[in-house]
Amino acid sequence: MQILLERFSDWKVDDMTKCQSHRLFFTPTPTNLAMVAKLRELDRFKEKVEFIELPKDRTKRLRMLEQIEGRAAFIWGDGTNHQESYFFTQRQTGISLKANIDAHQDHNKIEADWMIDHDMELNCGIHMTRTENDGIEIILRPIATYEGFLTEIEKRVGSYRKGSISITVDCDVFPLFPACHSWVSDSGIETELIVDLIRKISPHIARFDIGGIVEGIAKFTLVAKHEIGTPTLEEVKLVSRYQFSSENQDWRFVAKETFDRVCSRAFWIYADVLGAFFGLND
Repeated sequence: MQILLERFSDWKVDDMTKCQSHRLFFTPTPTNLAMVAKLRELDRFKEKVEFIELPKDRTKRLRMLEQIEGRAAFIWGDGTNHQESYFFTQRQTGISLKANIDAHQDHNKIEADWMIDHDMELNCGIHMTRTENDGIEIILRPIATYEGFLTEIEKRVGSYRKGSISITVDCDVFPLFPACHSWVSDSGIETELIVDLIRKISPHIARFDIGGIVEGIAKFTLVAKHEIGTPTLEEVKLVSRYQFSSENQDWRFVAKETFDRVCSRAFWIYADVLGAFFGLND
C-alpha cells in the first residue's frame, strides 16, 4: 500500500474513523507541500501515515478542522497561522488540557476580550486565551524562561485520562529555526528534549499540531541529518528574510548550500517531532 495524499474534501467523517492512529492533515502552503513531499519518502512514514491535504480556502479549511474525529496530527503554516490549531482542538473534540510549546505564550485576555467584543477574527497572539475561555485547561511557558516548562507538562499530563490531551508546537521554540524573521533566535529548547517529551506522553495525546517554518521557501535539496552541522544565527536569519519560490530561486543573498542546510535542519525537526507522536522514530 502506498501512502495516500488525499484532499480532505474527498473524505467523509465515516471514512476518517477507519484509520485514526496515523493521520496527518496539512494546510497546502508551498512550504508545507515541500515538507510533506519529503516526509512521504521517509521509510518510517511510508505505508504507515496517511497525508490528508486540507483546502486552500481558509473558511473551508477551518470548518473541516472542526469536523475531524479521533486521534490525528496537523501541520499549519507559519507562526502567523498558529490560531488554526484552535479549530483543530476545540472543546467538542474531548480535549481537557492543551499545552503550547512555543517561544510565545499566545495568551492575552485583555486583547482577546476586546476582539470578541468587536467581532474580530482570532489571531495567532490570542488563540490560547480563546482555548482557555472554552473551558480547556492550558499550559504556557513561563514568561522569559523555559526552566521547568517541559517537566510541568509531563507532570500535569499524567493526571488526565488518555486521549484528552492536545499538544501544539510552534517551531520558533527551537534554537536556530527558520521561523518568521523577527522570531528567529539562538535560544530555546533543544529538539531532543521535546522529542523525548512527546514520545513519553504520546499515549495521552489525542491532537498534535506543529508549524512555524517561514513560508515561501524553495524546493530545497534535502541534506542528511548527520551532514548538516549547526548553522549560524546570521545564516538562519538570511533564509528567513529572503524567501524564495520554486519559480524564483535567487541566490544572490543566500548561498544554495546554506539554504539547503537550514531548510533540511527544519525538515528533520518536523520529522522527528511528528515521528515521536506517531511512535515512528528511528
